[in-house]
Amino acid sequence: MKAVVVVFALLAVACVLAGPGKGKTDRCHGKKDGTRFVDTKDCHKYVQCTGGKEKSMSCSHSQNFDAESLKCMTKSTAKCYSADETDVPTEAPTPTCNTPFSADCTKYWACEDGEPALKDCLEGYFYYEPLHSCLPGDVQSCELYSLNTA
Repeated sequence: MKAVVVVFALLAVACVLAGPGKGKTDRCHGKKDGTRFVDTKDCHKYVQCTGGKEKSMSCSHSQNFDAESLKCMTKSTAKCYSADETDVPTEAPTPTCNTPFSADCTKYWACEDGEPALKDCLEGYFYYEPLHSCLPGDVQSCELYSLNTA
Protein backbone atom coordinates (compact mmCIF):
# COMPACT_ATOMS: atom_id res chain seq x y z
CA MET A 1 0.00 0.00 0.00
CA LYS A 2 2.88 2.37 0.81
CA ALA A 3 4.31 1.79 -2.66
CA VAL A 4 1.01 2.82 -4.28
CA VAL A 5 0.90 6.00 -2.18
CA VAL A 6 4.52 6.80 -3.09
CA VAL A 7 3.85 6.32 -6.81
CA PHE A 8 0.79 8.59 -6.69
CA ALA A 9 2.73 11.18 -4.68
CA LEU A 10 5.49 11.15 -7.29
CA LEU A 11 2.90 11.46 -10.04
CA ALA A 12 1.33 14.45 -8.30
CA VAL A 13 4.72 16.14 -7.97
CA ALA A 14 5.47 15.45 -11.63
CA CYS A 15 2.15 16.97 -12.69
CA VAL A 16 2.77 20.12 -10.67
CA LEU A 17 6.36 20.52 -11.85
CA ALA A 18 5.71 19.66 -15.49
CA GLY A 19 5.23 22.82 -17.41
CA PRO A 20 6.41 24.72 -20.44
CA GLY A 21 9.95 25.15 -19.07
CA LYS A 22 12.44 22.49 -20.06
CA GLY A 23 15.52 21.57 -18.08
CA LYS A 24 18.69 20.70 -19.93
CA THR A 25 20.38 17.51 -18.83
CA ASP A 26 23.93 16.46 -19.55
CA ARG A 27 23.18 13.18 -21.27
CA CYS A 28 26.85 12.12 -21.27
CA HIS A 29 27.44 12.39 -17.53
CA GLY A 30 28.54 8.92 -16.39
CA LYS A 31 28.24 7.43 -19.90
CA LYS A 32 30.97 5.46 -21.66
CA ASP A 33 32.94 7.20 -24.40
CA GLY A 34 31.29 6.49 -27.74
CA THR A 35 27.71 6.51 -26.39
CA ARG A 36 25.47 8.17 -29.00
CA PHE A 37 22.24 10.16 -28.87
CA VAL A 38 19.95 11.54 -31.57
CA ASP A 39 20.24 15.23 -32.47
CA THR A 40 16.53 16.07 -32.72
CA LYS A 41 17.25 19.26 -34.68
CA ASP A 42 19.14 17.69 -37.59
CA CYS A 43 18.80 14.16 -39.00
CA HIS A 44 22.33 14.40 -40.42
CA LYS A 45 23.87 14.95 -36.95
CA TYR A 46 24.14 13.09 -33.66
CA VAL A 47 25.70 13.60 -30.22
CA GLN A 48 28.57 11.39 -29.09
CA CYS A 49 29.93 11.21 -25.54
CA THR A 50 33.64 11.87 -25.17
CA GLY A 51 35.18 12.27 -21.72
CA GLY A 52 31.72 12.70 -20.16
CA LYS A 53 30.91 15.63 -22.47
CA GLU A 54 28.56 15.94 -25.43
CA LYS A 55 30.23 16.38 -28.83
CA SER A 56 28.20 17.17 -31.95
CA MET A 57 29.06 14.81 -34.81
CA SER A 58 27.88 14.57 -38.43
CA CYS A 59 27.27 11.63 -40.73
CA SER A 60 28.77 11.69 -44.24
CA HIS A 61 26.93 13.80 -46.84
CA SER A 62 24.96 10.80 -48.17
CA GLN A 63 23.86 9.54 -44.74
CA ASN A 64 21.53 10.39 -41.87
CA PHE A 65 21.70 9.24 -38.26
CA ASP A 66 19.29 6.35 -37.62
CA ALA A 67 17.30 6.89 -34.40
CA GLU A 68 16.84 3.16 -33.76
CA SER A 69 20.27 1.66 -34.49
CA LEU A 70 22.11 4.85 -33.41
CA LYS A 71 24.38 4.60 -36.47
CA CYS A 72 24.84 6.56 -39.69
CA MET A 73 22.91 4.91 -42.53
CA THR A 74 21.89 5.81 -46.06
CA LYS A 75 19.26 8.54 -46.09
CA SER A 76 16.69 6.19 -47.64
CA THR A 77 16.98 3.63 -44.80
CA ALA A 78 17.68 5.84 -41.77
CA LYS A 79 14.75 6.45 -39.43
CA CYS A 80 14.93 10.07 -38.39
CA TYR A 81 12.61 11.69 -35.86
CA SER A 82 13.82 15.28 -36.03
CA ALA A 83 11.68 17.72 -34.06
CA ASP A 84 11.83 20.16 -37.00
CA GLU A 85 11.22 17.55 -39.69
CA THR A 86 8.34 18.34 -42.03
CA ASP A 87 8.66 15.47 -44.52
CA VAL A 88 8.44 12.22 -42.58
CA PRO A 89 9.80 9.29 -44.61
CA THR A 90 7.02 6.95 -45.68
CA GLU A 91 8.85 3.89 -44.35
CA ALA A 92 9.26 5.36 -40.84
CA PRO A 93 6.53 4.40 -38.37
CA THR A 94 4.44 7.24 -37.02
CA PRO A 95 4.99 7.37 -33.25
CA THR A 96 1.86 7.11 -31.17
CA CYS A 97 1.04 9.71 -28.57
CA ASN A 98 2.15 9.44 -24.95
CA THR A 99 4.86 6.90 -25.66
CA PRO A 100 8.58 6.94 -24.83
CA PHE A 101 11.16 8.03 -27.40
CA SER A 102 13.22 4.88 -28.03
CA ALA A 103 16.62 6.61 -28.22
CA ASP A 104 16.39 8.71 -25.01
CA CYS A 105 14.22 8.02 -21.93
CA THR A 106 14.14 11.74 -21.02
CA LYS A 107 12.02 12.36 -24.14
CA TYR A 108 8.56 11.21 -25.14
CA TRP A 109 5.98 11.58 -27.89
CA ALA A 110 2.94 13.72 -27.02
CA CYS A 111 0.04 14.88 -29.18
CA GLU A 112 -0.33 18.50 -30.22
CA ASP A 113 -3.37 19.22 -32.38
CA GLY A 114 -3.64 15.50 -33.12
CA GLU A 115 -0.02 15.24 -34.34
CA PRO A 116 2.88 13.57 -32.52
CA ALA A 117 5.47 15.99 -31.11
CA LEU A 118 8.75 15.07 -29.41
CA LYS A 119 8.88 16.53 -25.87
CA ASP A 120 11.53 16.70 -23.13
CA CYS A 121 10.98 15.81 -19.49
CA LEU A 122 12.21 18.23 -16.83
CA GLU A 123 15.83 17.90 -15.70
CA GLY A 124 16.23 14.81 -13.50
CA TYR A 125 13.02 13.25 -14.84
CA PHE A 126 12.45 10.45 -17.34
CA TYR A 127 9.35 9.24 -19.16
CA TYR A 128 7.70 6.44 -17.14
CA GLU A 129 5.53 4.56 -19.62
CA PRO A 130 3.20 2.73 -17.16
CA LEU A 131 1.88 6.10 -15.92
CA HIS A 132 2.42 8.01 -19.20
CA SER A 133 4.24 10.74 -17.24
CA CYS A 134 7.68 12.14 -16.56
CA LEU A 135 8.78 11.14 -13.07
CA PRO A 136 11.92 11.84 -11.05
CA GLY A 137 14.50 9.10 -11.26
CA ASP A 138 17.89 8.00 -12.50
CA VAL A 139 18.02 9.30 -16.08
CA GLN A 140 21.09 7.18 -16.88
CA SER A 141 19.36 3.88 -16.03
CA CYS A 142 15.82 5.17 -16.75
CA GLU A 143 14.58 3.79 -13.43
CA LEU A 144 12.52 5.30 -10.63
CA TYR A 145 14.29 6.11 -7.41
CA SER A 146 13.56 3.47 -4.78
CA LEU A 147 12.44 4.57 -1.35
CA ASN A 148 13.60 2.71 1.73
CA THR A 149 10.43 2.09 3.76
CA ALA A 150 12.16 0.16 6.54
